[in-house]
Amino acid sequence: MATTKALSTRIEELEGELALYRVVMGNRVSSAVLNCENVSKFKEFAGTRSI
Repeated sequence: MATTKALSTRIEELEGELALYRVVMGNRVSSAVLNCENVSKFKEFAGTRSI
C-alpha cells in the first residue's frame, strides 16, 4: 500500500513537470521564426557531368 501511494505521488509530480515542459517548449516553438535568407542556392546545371 505504501509503495502504491509513493508511486502515485511520484506520477503526479512527473505529470506536473511534463505540463511545465510542454508550456516551455510550446512557447519556444511558437516564437521560432523561419529565416530563408541564409539558404544556399544551387548553381544552374551547365549540361556537363564528370565522373
